[in-house]
Order: sequence, then structure tokens, then C-alpha cells
Amino acid sequence: MTAAPAPTALAGPFRQLLTQVAQIYFARSALTGLVIVLALAVVQPWAAVGLGWASLVALAVSRMAGLDRASAEAGLYGYNAALTGAGLLSMFAPDPRVFVYLTVVSAVGALISARWLRWGRLPLLTSLFVLAMWGALALGDRLGESLTPLGCPDGVAMVPCGIGQVTFIAGALPGLCVWLAIVGFAPRAGLWLGIGAALGRGAGLLWAPGQAIGLAVNVGLTMQGLTVFDRSALIRVLGGVLAAGLGLAAAWSGLAYFTAPFIVATWALSAALGAGAAGREAHREGRALDRVADGEQLAAKQLAEAVGAEDDRAPALTQDRGELVAGDRDHAPRRAVS
Repeated sequence: MTAAPAPTALAGPFRQLLTQVAQIYFARSALTGLVIVLALAVVQPWAAVGLGWASLVALAVSRMAGLDRASAEAGLYGYNAALTGAGLLSMFAPDPRVFVYLTVVSAVGALISARWLRWGRLPLLTSLFVLAMWGALALGDRLGESLTPLGCPDGVAMVPCGIGQVTFIAGALPGLCVWLAIVGFAPRAGLWLGIGAALGRGAGLLWAPGQAIGLAVNVGLTMQGLTVFDRSALIRVLGGVLAAGLGLAAAWSGLAYFTAPFIVATWALSAALGAGAAGREAHREGRALDRVADGEQLAAKQLAEAVGAEDDRAPALTQDRGELVAGDRDHAPRRAVS
């Protein structure tokens, strides 16, 4: 009987690991995270190992450093690490040096994520992933043998594959599974992710066929992110256009941009429109989590009011008890005299 709680105790960390993975796509869903891990494992087993290891490191740091538990369990401290793990093991052969670098950037990234969220003026997005990947490219062969990441098929299949490519998942079917999992968790945001990926692919085919996948990734993430931040349809489209333009400019300059266009476009529009408390609270946790947070704040406020009211009544209750005790004392002599 004493061993019965063990599965529940194990479920919490496992759920956090998967939620960190899902937060790459703005989803606070362990089930979505599981689909992503399985889809990646099918096409790139070592990339799935890297994703899992980095996510585990971030989780361990969040627990050992005593970071905010609610934010940790929502996956906010580990999604950059998870994405970095998938990226590094897609671009480099498995090597102890890669894992050392991945461990360091994942641990440091969890701490930076916590600090950034306390600052809270702009969403963190996948900025730490981009910095870690740029660092890896700068180190080059010192991390081991370089690999060529898997691509996508031509045609319409590039759209679901482009969605999967956010987490370095190649192939139309695995990407479609990931997209359906995202849509199942957040239909509106998932729909805009698909629209953005299709538009990004189209822009790439028109102006830079070699960048079609990169544009599908960045335009899709931008439109999805602006949907999560509750921006209007017009703003989402403007964000997608800006992300596409930034991606094309980066490609023409020879920069390996990863998800940088998505980050810059989202930051630019958030700063121009005012990120606001609602936008910051929506970051990566989704609007459903916002409602939970609002409910918790309301409950805390009601509790505080109840405590205050109890404090106000406390003197009266004390006085009532005092009168009762005094009355008893008054009656006692009379009973004693009688």
C-alpha cells in the first residue's frame, strides 16, 4: 500500500519532460509532446535522444535551482533546451563533445529562461535555441562530424513536413501527425500554424526555392505565436509577411537563420503593439493556462478578502467570548452565595 503513490510521483517529471517538448509549438500538452518525440524518433533516433537528454537536463536544473514550479511544469524553462537537443543531433554525429555542449547550454538556458520570464517584457520564444545553434556552428568540427539535416519532399507534402521541420522532423506523415496533435490541443493556433506553413512554402517557391522549408517553419511559427498572443488576423498576416521578408534577407546574406525571423518578427510586432500583461501571460502557456492563472488570482483575492473580514470580526468575537466568560463569573458568585 505504501508503494501505491510511486506512479503518481513519477508521472509529474515525465509529464514536465513532454510538456517542455510540446511548448516548442506553444502547446502545454504532454500528449502533444509524446507525439513529437515519437515522430522524431521514427525519422532521426539520435535527434530524439538529444531532445530527451536536453529536456531532462533543463528539468533537473529547474528542480535543483528551486525555480518557480508552476512555470517549470508548464514547460517554460525547457523547450529551448529540447529544441536545441533535436537540432544539434540532427546537424552533428553523436559525440561526447556534442553532449557536453548540449548539457551546458541546456542548464544555462533553464536559468536564463527563468530570469527572462521574470523580466517579462517580451516573450522568450526560441531565442536561446538560435544562440546555441549559432554557437555550435562557430565551434564546427570541434563538436564532431557535421551532418546534413533531412529535408522535405516537394509538392503539397512540404506543408506538413515543414511543420514537422520546426523540431527537425522530416517526412510528410510524421509532420502531419505532429500537426494533428497540435490542432487537437489548440485548434485555432494549430490552424494558423498550418496556414503560415503553406504561405511560407509558397513564398519560398516564388522567390527562393531553396528556402521554402525555412520560410514554412518561420512563417508558420509567427502566425501561430501571434494567435496565441491573441493578435488580430491582420497582425498575424503582417507578422507572417515580415518573417518571410526577414528569412529571405537572411538567406541572401548567407546567414543560417534557424527560427530567427520568427523571433524578430514576433518581437517587433509585440513591441510596436505593446506586449502587455495579457501577451506576456499567454507566452507558451496558452490562453487556457491564462484562465487558470486568472482563476488562481481571483481565488487568492477572495481568500485575502476572507482573511481580512475574519480579522475585522476577530475583536468582536473575542469581546463576545469575554462577555460570556464575565457572565459566567458573575453568575458563579451568585450560585456560590446561594
